[in-house]
Amino acid sequence: MKLGKHIIKVEEFSRYGDLINFYEIPINMVNKKYDGKVFIESPNYNQILTRPDEEIFEVNGWAVSNDKNAKLNFFVDDIEMDSEIIRKERKDVDEIVSPGFGGIENTPEAGFYGKINLSNFEARRTYIKS
Repeated sequence: MKLGKHIIKVEEFSRYGDLINFYEIPINMVNKKYDGKVFIESPNYNQILTRPDEEIFEVNGWAVSNDKNAKLNFFVDDIEMDSEIIRKERKDVDEIVSPGFGGIENTPEAGFYGKINLSNFEARRTYIKS
């Protein structure tokens, strides 16, 4: 299939050849060898930190990919953090999400956990991503 936007369409016909109904969806074909999903479970979306004196903040969630050698990095306001990220087993993710990305053979430890140091960030809206 050529790169770019395409329409996938399914048509249903009567036994006499008359169009009964159809359904179509747009897709966008991109040149991307690897795919994955990442979800941060904690902190929560738009969470407000009420303890500015706590400099170390815990981040956990899950990530799967069809690249066996994929790695994770934490970012705060698009600044990469020097954090150790510990991978851990997540059976719930293995059963529901991992099969779409090659299964646990590609991501045997879908869960992640790490700590980030927020001492260099002023009190304001801050975005964390992995």
